[in-house]
Amino acid sequence: MRQYTQLTPKERYYINTMLRKGFSQTEIAEALGRCKSTISREIKRGKGLRGYRHRQAQRLADERKAERRKKLPRAFAGEVWKRVRPWLRQGWSPEQIAGRLKREGGP
Repeated sequence: MRQYTQLTPKERYYINTMLRKGFSQTEIAEALGRCKSTISREIKRGKGLRGYRHRQAQRLADERKAERRKKLPRAFAGEVWKRVRPWLRQGWSPEQIAGRLKREGGP
């Protein structure tokens, strides 16, 4: 399975340039070594009233990333780590630990 990497500002610039030159999404995807669906989603997400523009697309991507970070769970408190560490050392999975904490009335 191929690991996903986010588009870079250079790739967004390239997409912008190639779209203006009339290249298809498939041709752009092949040139960048990306999936066609990645390019399609990028164009859809980065499009404004004046079409796809690389700076706008990068700003929107940065905003989406910042929003995801806001939704991440807070770090465990010290007391929780004291309970979790031994289970991690024993090779328990995060799902097993979460289930155990839930049964014991923990966070």
